[in-house]
Amino acid sequence: MKKFYAYPLVIILFALCISCGTDPDNPSFNSYNWLFSTPEEQSLNSDLLNEGFSQAEAKGYIYSIVVIRNGKIAAERYFHNRNSSSYQTIRSVSKSFLSAFIGIAVEKGILRLDQKLVDFFPEYEQYISDTRINNITIDQLVKMRSGFRGDHEFYFTFTGSSDWVKEILSSTLNFDPGTKMGYSTAATHLLCVVLARASGKTALEFANENFFEKCGFDVRNWLKDPQGNYFGGNDIYLTTRDMAVLGLIYLNN
Repeated sequence: MKKFYAYPLVIILFALCISCGTDPDNPSFNSYNWLFSTPEEQSLNSDLLNEGFSQAEAKGYIYSIVVIRNGKIAAERYFHNRNSSSYQTIRSVSKSFLSAFIGIAVEKGILRLDQKLVDFFPEYEQYISDTRINNITIDQLVKMRSGFRGDHEFYFTFTGSSDWVKEILSSTLNFDPGTKMGYSTAATHLLCVVLARASGKTALEFANENFFEKCGFDVRNWLKDPQGNYFGGNDIYLTTRDMAVLGLIYLNN
């Protein structure tokens, strides 16, 4: 059984996409071979679902809802000219996919959770001023207990720099690694680069080989940093049904 590591932010029981941008649709492409049902066949109330769909559409920023029950699509609704083949950036749900890739890498012996982060970045050693960074482990990155600064104060700082990894590793931690949790996309970006360096493949190549292609996913885009590293924790472009597949995988161990 694959060992998947779930971040605290999401396990998808139904997939809700709030999109800030899309890639071109491809109506002819089909992902995972879903089974379909009706709300009533799955003991769901159609009237309540429709009421929820109407309220969601009225929000203006919700583009899709897929409801999965007993492994089947029991209901789904798309708004604002979207459909089941529409792609959008899934934003930080990308972190949940990344955690699955890390679990696969651990199972394959490519990574160990007790390894030190800095072992993968010898060329950046000279830029590390906070010596606590030298003790951060892969396990602490996965569990968001690394101590790197949170998104509200650091996200646009490192993503606006010419070298994201350098900017992150030269920063000052907010707390001692392992002492508490702190949500940090900077930390997950490092984790994604670690995956690439440990596997000898790009993160997307590893993901395609070990996850996406096996699930029938057609990944349209994944943002990169200036050095060509895929963005660990943001901006993978998938469909709403693709997101629901991840939830289904976790629900079935």
